Amino acid sequence: MTGIKFFEKISKKNCKNYLCLLPHIFTYLNALFGLMCILKTLDQDYFSASCYIFLAAFMDFLDGRIARALGSCSDFGMELDSLCDAISFCLAPAVLLYSCMVDVGRVGVVALAAYLCAGLFRLARFNSVLDKDIKKFTGLPTTLAALLIAILVMSGFQICNLYLYFFIAVIAILMISTIALPSFK
Repeated sequence: MTGIKFFEKISKKNCKNYLCLLPHIFTYLNALFGLMCILKTLDQDYFSASCYIFLAAFMDFLDGRIARALGSCSDFGMELDSLCDAISFCLAPAVLLYSCMVDVGRVGVVALAAYLCAGLFRLARFNSVLDKDIKKFTGLPTTLAALLIAILVMSGFQICNLYLYFFIAVIAILMISTIALPSFK
């Protein structure tokens, strides 16, 4: 059966069912770009790794917009999005920072663990809140936190580890804070 005949056989109802998969493709691309960030980090290509965080953020931006436009928002999609965000915006930036830092030490590992755990907390809290106000975020979104780290790495930072640990701690605190920030959804 050719591809054209296959699509001709799909009814309008099934077409809508297939369209609801489109946001998931972008969600998976988010996770794949997070993986590519980690792989490029292991190759010590930190600039490319940072670029993959930007690509993951763009996919994260698109998946929600497409889901809302198609009316295909679901609990499954929200959970899948959070799992992919955990890879791209929590784990990948932590691995990237660890690889970029000189003489990390225990304090550095604690700072990175705080970043990772705060990001995971932020994602879990977002999913568990029943009354979602899409006009504001509570705390710094993990996507924005990861982008700040990517920008720092792309800038070729040469700062004392103590200042870097402070920067990471501030981002972690902002993610778990209850500060209301505007949403661009």
